[in-house]
Amino acid sequence: MRIKLDIPLLYDEISNLLNLEKQEEREHRTITHICTDSRICQSGDLFFSLAKNKEDALLHIAEARKAECYIAAEDWIYSNEAFSPQKSLLKLAAFYKKKLPHLKTTVAITGSIGKTTTKELLKALLSEKFTVHSTPGNFNNDLGMPITVLSAPANTEILILEFGMNHRGEILELTTCINPNIAIITCITSAHIGNLGTRADIARAKLEICESKCDELITIVPYEEPLLITARNRKTVSLTDPKANFFLFPLDIKKDGSIFDFYSESSVLIAKKIFVPGKHILSNTAFALAVASILKLSKTEIENGLESFSEIAFRQGLKTIGRFRIFDDTYSSSPEAASSMLKLLSLYEPRNKSALLGDMLELGDYSYNAHYNLGKEVFQCGFRKLYTYGNYSKLIANGAIDAGMPREKIFINEDKNAPEISARQIANSYEDELILFKASHGMNAERIYGHLKNF
Repeated sequence: MRIKLDIPLLYDEISNLLNLEKQEEREHRTITHICTDSRICQSGDLFFSLAKNKEDALLHIAEARKAECYIAAEDWIYSNEAFSPQKSLLKLAAFYKKKLPHLKTTVAITGSIGKTTTKELLKALLSEKFTVHSTPGNFNNDLGMPITVLSAPANTEILILEFGMNHRGEILELTTCINPNIAIITCITSAHIGNLGTRADIARAKLEICESKCDELITIVPYEEPLLITARNRKTVSLTDPKANFFLFPLDIKKDGSIFDFYSESSVLIAKKIFVPGKHILSNTAFALAVASILKLSKTEIENGLESFSEIAFRQGLKTIGRFRIFDDTYSSSPEAASSMLKLLSLYEPRNKSALLGDMLELGDYSYNAHYNLGKEVFQCGFRKLYTYGNYSKLIANGAIDAGMPREKIFINEDKNAPEISARQIANSYEDELILFKASHGMNAERIYGHLKNF
């Protein structure tokens, strides 16, 4: 990846920040690009090798030197210290963020599910009043997040960032780098429970976002979640209890969307319809509207923002691959996220729908029941066929069979290293249906798409 800096940096200020090699002739040179791929770097770029071993890192650095790049985060290769070049990227991102001259507010979003949808809703709303820069796709780890910041235009007024995690300490690292003004924790579910142990442990990891050094930090959390009651400067949202600081009351939920009233600090802010169905989208909407209210958007600005978001959220996932119609949701998965997606697509035409479901990772002892129950829900949500992919394929299939799905409508592929098997199963049984693809990112289920093109 090669990133253009909208605000160029001097080599001497970067060298002081990252302890780079001091060379007098370089001190007043200007850095305009950051590069992490030695194959595309150009003369004068600041190059970061992200290789995980010394041998590869040295090869990449040699290529970058040949291209006359400046080299960052090189010392760790020659030392015995456990140093990661991503930490230097985070440090550089924090430095660059302070240089953005028009930046007013940084919003950080974490949570077990709903981060990306909340981010996209918030971007649509705030773009009606501010110049907004946000995480592209799911760039929410210690590499993607600093790249997002470093690619921010100089006129950025609002920065919206997703904070993902797998282990304790990861959100703290991102928070220490960015120091958001507003933090959102969408929910605490069983995602990553295999790594962290309990929901309480997950909550503690998410609450690391409250360690921001921003004095006026506001943390927005679900009203009904007791595990988040200790959040710093806590503001709450709810779809069921008007005692919350921000209350979204669903008036009518239909397959073409939902009508709701939104109350901000006990006053009606808006009565509106969003053209995306499902109760889960209303939860994401409540978080986005809470921030819009804090940043004092007008009713007209909010209405226009919701209009711009509606339909786009659904259409972004739709793909046509050869003769196959796909709804792609393969970046992440958890029991709650998979269930929400099944319920959402069950509301849409066409009625003829199938699902390819891969393993949900990092569930530990919860894995057996989670995958079996997911299989049951596929049939209960009206999906006519099921393709399973990965180690838990038979568990998902058994759940669907026990719920009533005919065995001949279920296709099992236990080998995640053979995506061509699933592609062939789909090709041989396809009946012009819409196929939901849902799996954890580590399953790389999108590899199946490449094989589908051959049928």
